[in-house]
Amino acid sequence: MKTKIFFRILVLFLGTINFVSCNDDKSDMWYDSMPDGGPFYTGNVMRFFYVDEDGNDLINPEDLTTLPVSSRERLNSQPVIEAYDYRQEYNDELNKVSFNKEKGLHEFFTYALGDSRQSSYTFYVYHNGVADKMDLTFQYQNHKVDGGLYYASRNITWNVNDIEVYNENKPNPSVTKYVYLVKKSDGTTEVVIDK
Repeated sequence: MKTKIFFRILVLFLGTINFVSCNDDKSDMWYDSMPDGGPFYTGNVMRFFYVDEDGNDLINPEDLTTLPVSSRERLNSQPVIEAYDYRQEYNDELNKVSFNKEKGLHEFFTYALGDSRQSSYTFYVYHNGVADKMDLTFQYQNHKVDGGLYYASRNITWNVNDIEVYNENKPNPSVTKYVYLVKKSDGTTEVVIDK
């Protein structure tokens, strides 16, 4: 009888040690920056519509000047897209436009641009010469992938022109998020989140 009790205690003790050591696994920890990191881009659930004040689509895949273009830096003028095969990626494969049948509009996708040496990053998306500011925060895992870059598996927040459009801590972070960038006649942009 004493042997069975001792054996049960021993199994419980070993199981507890194993559980604690698994939870202390450094490879699954998250960090705010990686000093030896560098620039990266990652996929995301964000999709953007460029519309006028009446809700009319401002993206026309047959008119390359209407294609939104993302850039790591603030530029003096919008980058020029010289060729584009509809439904394919463009701008060094960072951007894509496709038609959303449900919304009846062309949606724009950009990879989330970042730099793993810092937890926050700002990039810009140009449309008709006007830049919309994209501010993101990230967390990184402490192991590298091919090419020596760290995993940037988590976009924590995404702000467009200082308005929060995504937050991982809010309900349904994995569901596609639609954001309308309403280009007004006075030159301003209103950011509207699809509820």
